[in-house]
Amino acid sequence: MDLKLNLFVHGVPKGQKIWGPQEEDRNFIESFYSQKSDLSAQLKIDVMKIGSDAYCYYTYLRGSNILDIDNRPGSYFALTIRINACYIDLKNMYNILDVSFQKFILGKILTSNESSSKYIVADFQQCDDTLKSLEKEIINYLSSFSNSSDFINLDNFITNSKLACQNVNLLECTNKNVLTYIKEKGSLSVSPFHPSSQFLEYTRKKEEEFEKIKLEAQKQIVEEKKKIRTTNTEYKSRIFNR
Repeated sequence: MDLKLNLFVHGVPKGQKIWGPQEEDRNFIESFYSQKSDLSAQLKIDVMKIGSDAYCYYTYLRGSNILDIDNRPGSYFALTIRINACYIDLKNMYNILDVSFQKFILGKILTSNESSSKYIVADFQQCDDTLKSLEKEIINYLSSFSNSSDFINLDNFITNSKLACQNVNLLECTNKNVLTYIKEKGSLSVSPFHPSSQFLEYTRKKEEEFEKIKLEAQKQIVEEKKKIRTTNTEYKSRIFNR
């Protein structure tokens, strides 16, 4: 497979700014402007058909408590890798982009403290050399340290999906479930901040237990009201029959 990889950098340092995409990618990249995320970090995967070509976009997205260069809230920052195949080792992809963020972005494009992150540049073009170096490193790493079996041809994948995005905890990602979700849904979000399936199951059971208790309480209230009505009726009957 002749792999083609590109890096796009986007966010809202002072209005939405984009580094890297060709014109046909712009609509997809611009769509992140209206997407809201409360997660500290996530990796969002989207399978898109642009013209006659299908691509997998891997977007490392940070959208929680990010300020633009003028301290306005509601910004975001993202690194997007576009590949003409499905790369199924999402733990590796997440870690690569997370380390890239720490090494190339913090201190050069964003500063961060315990409560928020803030842009220190107004446009990504100010860091053109840094981002070109980052793109080269990511491409070299993925090309050199991934198995060919990690890259799946995009034939028969759902593209430009309107289905609800599946959320998966990063630690629960396997090559098998990742491939199934992406192929059948066309999108996926993985993050260490997504609740685990074990936690979701625990929550579901607790909600079922609460619902049973609530129904039982409602049933008892109905029965008590019936008893009260019956008692009142009997009392009135005794009074009027004296």
